[in-house]
Amino acid sequence: MPGLNNYVAQDAPVLQRLVLSLAAGYCDLCEHIIAPTRSIADLLRHHDVTKPITIIPTGIDLARFAEGDRLRLRSRLRLAETDFIVGHVGRLAPEKNLTYLTEAVCLFLSQNERAHFVAAGDGASASEMRRMLDEAGLQGRCHLLGVVEGAELADVYAAMDVFAFSSRSETQGLVLVEAMATGVPVVGLNEPGVREVVRNAKNGYLLSADASPGQFSKALARVRAITAPGRAALQEEARQTAASIHDPRPRSRPSISIRRLSQAMPVPELPALVLLRRRSKVSSRNGESSPTLPMPSRTRWRRAVIPKSDGCGTLCLRLNYCDPS
Repeated sequence: MPGLNNYVAQDAPVLQRLVLSLAAGYCDLCEHIIAPTRSIADLLRHHDVTKPITIIPTGIDLARFAEGDRLRLRSRLRLAETDFIVGHVGRLAPEKNLTYLTEAVCLFLSQNERAHFVAAGDGASASEMRRMLDEAGLQGRCHLLGVVEGAELADVYAAMDVFAFSSRSETQGLVLVEAMATGVPVVGLNEPGVREVVRNAKNGYLLSADASPGQFSKALARVRAITAPGRAALQEEARQTAASIHDPRPRSRPSISIRRLSQAMPVPELPALVLLRRRSKVSSRNGESSPTLPMPSRTRWRRAVIPKSDGCGTLCLRLNYCDPS
């Protein structure tokens, strides 16, 4: 699942498989699943989720972002209207691949005068980004704004000339649609949540997933080099993309109605479906006994029957489990 390696220890493949199995099993407990993008729907099916899936993008208030003021933030940061701004919005967290992005931005700024980097958001990666920018001697041309909300966020998007995005673990790429709603083209990597939004050379540039920071920097420079008519075409295509993704009209009729879902609730409390047997292991450090989880070795189905009166029928959960004997 997207971002799994960032939140489950990378040196614990057994635990990662267990988390994946639990997530897939939870989906199979549902009567119907809503996925925000086709990439996520395909990912669920890849992990053997069998329940029906309907793709419904998350709605965005396009009018809110269309009202952003391009000059308001620039004036506050003392930037000229002609200065080129590379922007980013989002949680500054490890799964966003921000070390890669910062390296690419540093390369671009070092090769392009009167270019600046503006980022809105906060998180664990903020300090590392600042360190990299400081070491590159770019403090005066980089502006980490922290958390920005409301009308001010629309101004941040409007001030940008290009939106830079390097995450490899998105589910829907909402910030990309927000940027495009403001008419900002996007440079991103060909990953889930990005490829559904970015149309190469039309509303931005979609780079291969293994593109180097140098190649990413060149794509940013390519946007800067576009003439005014070409830039206007990119901006208009970006707005149309945001509008098409936001379109509330269903592309196909879901196989299950909201009314049917509501009639199936509330679901009675299920019996415990997961029983992890623990075994003791003597610690070499203090001689005390500590519990350890068994190694998953095979796949097993456990069944929980819910009364038919609630409309949900019989549910199954697939779990990896191990017999510790």
